[in-house]
Amino acid sequence: MRFEVFNLELGVGLTTSNANQLDRDKAVWHIYVIVAFLSICNAYHWLAYSASITLLVPQQHLGRASGMTQLGEAVGKIISPILASLLLVTIQLQGIFLLDFSSFLFAIVTLLIIQIREVKTTNNNQADKKLPLQEVRFGWNYITARPGLFGLLVYFVIANFTVSTAEVLITPFNSSLPAHPKNTITTVLLTQPS
Repeated sequence: MRFEVFNLELGVGLTTSNANQLDRDKAVWHIYVIVAFLSICNAYHWLAYSASITLLVPQQHLGRASGMTQLGEAVGKIISPILASLLLVTIQLQGIFLLDFSSFLFAIVTLLIIQIREVKTTNNNQADKKLPLQEVRFGWNYITARPGLFGLLVYFVIANFTVSTAEVLITPFNSSLPAHPKNTITTVLLTQPS
């Protein structure tokens, strides 16, 4: 588990350090490649992060750890646009990259220091193992057999699709407005739902 999180953190950090080159060699396809790679790393990073919480925190404190994780995400979404605009004005883009890279180094050092216990595996028979497509089919049948769970899934699909579409389109739309102040994008991003 430690090496999965370590490798994903390393991928995100190296991608961020390579993104610093965009200031010198500006090409749109560079941004596409970096964003695609970061999206893949962050998807796996979140899975490894959430799995490691259950290994690091005792069973009786899992609820508290989950609440603190959600609080940290919410505070980050509220404070990050304000902090980003302040940092952009004070330390410029190179300073932000340096700050991001130093936070990456802090995360790597933390991962090297802490002990993540190994997951105990059981010896399952080969007959019990299913193909991934069979597991997907089992999961889909499980969800559709429970109308409340299926309704919740439909709600989250619609909500995530519409919010993600709005998040992608709001920045170019705001930039295309005539004579907008520099901090308008921060205000718009701060007031949109997460």
